[in-house]
Amino acid sequence: MMDENLAENISFVLDAIVDDVDEPYPETLEAALILTQYSWNNEIQKNYSKEDNYKIELNKLEDHHPHFWVQLIRNDAPSLIDILTKRKMVFYPDDRRLVKDCFLNVLGTISVVEDNDEKTLHVQSRF
Repeated sequence: MMDENLAENISFVLDAIVDDVDEPYPETLEAALILTQYSWNNEIQKNYSKEDNYKIELNKLEDHHPHFWVQLIRNDAPSLIDILTKRKMVFYPDDRRLVKDCFLNVLGTISVVEDNDEKTLHVQSRF
């Protein structure tokens, strides 16, 4: 079992694709979490998450809040996924925990639900 907080690891990885702004839009962070969860899980277990799943979620978000792209370092999901996957591999190659869900909670912190034991972890983040 890993002693590191999975939510902290997720937060560190997603930080690579969010522009350096004082307060990112909640939608920007939501998009970053969608992409990070997809990247994280697929680096561990290929085809764990279907590509269509993240595309559907991003499209829903973009339909109502298209401005989230301006606070990400690029405006195309595949290149962001590539960045996220590489960052996960470099910094957390031995962390094989799968992420069932990750989201911003009402306190403005990132919550992560692991796929294996339904444990929810919280971490304070700069977001």
